[in-house]
Amino acid sequence: MAAIAVLSLGLTGCAGNDSTTTGATGAPAASGNASADGARADLAAAAAELQKGNFVFTATGHEEKTTGTMHLPSRSASLVVTSPDKEDGDSKMEVRLVDGKQYRLLLIETPEQDRVDPSELPPDFRSVYEALSGKFWMRMDTTKIKPNGRSREMRLDQPDISGASAMLTTVVTADRTGEVIKGTVDLSAVPIHNTPWVQSDITAMGSAAQKVPFEATLTGQRRLTRLALDLPATTDAPAHRRVIEIKDYDAAKPTTKPQGEIRDAPDETYDLLNR
Repeated sequence: MAAIAVLSLGLTGCAGNDSTTTGATGAPAASGNASADGARADLAAAAAELQKGNFVFTATGHEEKTTGTMHLPSRSASLVVTSPDKEDGDSKMEVRLVDGKQYRLLLIETPEQDRVDPSELPPDFRSVYEALSGKFWMRMDTTKIKPNGRSREMRLDQPDISGASAMLTTVVTADRTGEVIKGTVDLSAVPIHNTPWVQSDITAMGSAAQKVPFEATLTGQRRLTRLALDLPATTDAPAHRRVIEIKDYDAAKPTTKPQGEIRDAPDETYDLLNR
């Protein structure tokens, strides 16, 4: 179901036009020129700013919205992923990383006709049903979560939890007008753990994954404020535009430990997150 998939989760231009062609690793082609290299350098600088880990972002795509905060100075971060689903129920996942510990709150608003009495369920199903109730936070053992699954990890050694900087390192072409740089990126060359996708998604895109159109808006300080990607269809989603918007550079707030009841996550929760 779509709700379960979302809960399993878990980028300065100057006036004028520049263009550049690069390989998957971002190396400039021999035909590049100084102004073209400037566009590429600005994208690299924007990616580096995100790696400093102090910003707030929002990402919207096919049937889901993600908001997040990374505050590396306090070694804390947070993510909230929501997805509407009339058939299977709206879903929400909130993740907090505080003092080296990860906490998750999972909620699927089951349609009334599908609701059951938890006491009537087998123990394994009951624990999952309760875990998806949103009534308590779960303390996670991150060693039990697959690094390349849909359940994205938040890691302090990879502080760009928006994933934008990883995509900007695989620029194939770029053309700049003012503060906007347009071109293509090679998603097949982006490390999976730095994206909202799993390998099967990239495989389903076929050769289109190697030339995904993008549009990046940068400030005069060469900081990314908006990245739009026109994504090809995958097995689970039609072709659509994913937009990442970033703000509050150097001004993000620390994430705090959740209030209320906190339980250790049951083993069945990891089975769900690792699908």
